[in-house]
Amino acid sequence: MFSSVISSFEPLIIGSSLLGFILFTIDIKKSTAVINFWNFLSIFSTIVINLIIICYLWNFKIFNEIMITEIGKASMPFMMDIDHFLFIFIFIWNFLKRHKIVKFFKLLAEIDEDLTKFGLKFDYKRQQKFLTFVIICIIIVTPLMIVFGSIVQANLGINFGYAIILIVLWLFFLGLIYITFFTTSMKNIGIRFEMLNFTLEHHQNLSLSKVHLKVVETVKIFNNIFGIPMMLCFGNLFAFNCLTAFSFAMMPKEFFGFGVIASMIFNFSFTSGSLFLIINTADKTGKAKENLIEILYKMANENDKNYEKIQNFVMQAKDLSVEFSCGFFDFNWKMLFKFISAGVMYFIILLQFEPVFKSSKNYEFVNFNNSSY
Repeated sequence: MFSSVISSFEPLIIGSSLLGFILFTIDIKKSTAVINFWNFLSIFSTIVINLIIICYLWNFKIFNEIMITEIGKASMPFMMDIDHFLFIFIFIWNFLKRHKIVKFFKLLAEIDEDLTKFGLKFDYKRQQKFLTFVIICIIIVTPLMIVFGSIVQANLGINFGYAIILIVLWLFFLGLIYITFFTTSMKNIGIRFEMLNFTLEHHQNLSLSKVHLKVVETVKIFNNIFGIPMMLCFGNLFAFNCLTAFSFAMMPKEFFGFGVIASMIFNFSFTSGSLFLIINTADKTGKAKENLIEILYKMANENDKNYEKIQNFVMQAKDLSVEFSCGFFDFNWKMLFKFISAGVMYFIILLQFEPVFKSSKNYEFVNFNNSSY
């Protein structure tokens, strides 16, 4: 029993290592670890805002006096929205910068240039324009949704369905850039493998081994970005949404109401759908690599003239090939059960705060059956 309780804290240890991974970065020139200022600012703001919310829920007099004002009602949801936006934006930017995403796209450009020698062209301008359009929408629409959504949440008489639409819109634009980048990049790599398959079938030119090496290198960079740490972050976000949805359901109606509960439900669904989409896309893209190996073996058996050279290329491609698992399919499932046990334990701890929530004075709690929303 005691050992199981201790093992349930293991996710906290992993979480602390991920926190260090986010807070610190490596200075390549000096070979030393330095603090990532923007990530530190994001996490610090998250801690401060959550401390303010905890102090408010624990019925601290000074916070109650502030929150009963109209400015207080409007500012708290605004602070939380800004905090979520800042954290997700910096998180994405950190991964793009840390894992040499510029080198990733440079390798893709070099592969395109090599494939043009065989008369093959890959036009990715439409995808590039779409990604640019999504970024512009996020930059313009999200701040407007945050400000307007905060005003809406502060107004107790707003229509419930209208509030849900506003929350869904800005959450959708915020998460779309991550999903777009992932699926676009996976599709691009898959198309390169399909081009290699086509070229091998029609040209049988062994100089493609250099192109294959570049494709493999892009996959290695990509798996470095979307590996186990990203899986843990998704799981952490998934558990966090469950716990916050439960705690928000017990909050006073004047503070958040159904608007934030609806946003948590959407966030919960969005995280689940994103995780499914990532795993499904990785599985489909991986089949292109498997087809490449099959074609190479087929060529080696049918072409006696270049059998030895093709066989060497087959062995090279097989040794250097990497799976498009992105760290998902080789996940430690025992660790997943430990995360679940830890989540249950944290949920029980959260239940202990229910009397604290209900002890708040002069507040009407959310009634799911008799609500004016």
